[in-house]
Amino acid sequence: MLDEDYPDGLRYYWKSIYLSELTDEVVDLVVRYNESAPSKLSTVDIWHLGDAVSDVPQDSTAFWHRDKPYMMAFEANWENAEDDDANVEWAREGISEAESLSIASGRYGNFPGLSEDPATLLFGDNYERLVEVKTEYDPENLFHVNQNIAPRDGDA
Repeated sequence: MLDEDYPDGLRYYWKSIYLSELTDEVVDLVVRYNESAPSKLSTVDIWHLGDAVSDVPQDSTAFWHRDKPYMMAFEANWENAEDDDANVEWAREGISEAESLSIASGRYGNFPGLSEDPATLLFGDNYERLVEVKTEYDPENLFHVNQNIAPRDGDA
């Protein structure tokens, strides 16, 4: 479905953060970062959540941030490897600025950047329960990519 918008051969770095409300500060940040993007292919997007997402209790699945009605995503998309640093830095600075807002928290696992954020930002208060699941079903940590949830040591 999205192949045409995100073709092979381009370079991508996406990060996101959840918002409890849309404020003038958020709108200003979105406009400013969209205007300052080092690539014409990059965007800052606001995703509306709520509805079916928020109908499920937070502790029913691994996805914790069901109570947030919005997500802000910095989608750095560019063409040339020599532009990697500028584009990644643009997205990281935007997320850092958004993170300073009192209405912003968490991360979305499908926009992981380079998986530099701790898994606790993705899974919130579900993290400890997921450690228990991982310890029981994957004690050797075979599935360890992205924002890994490490199993407890055998001595724990």
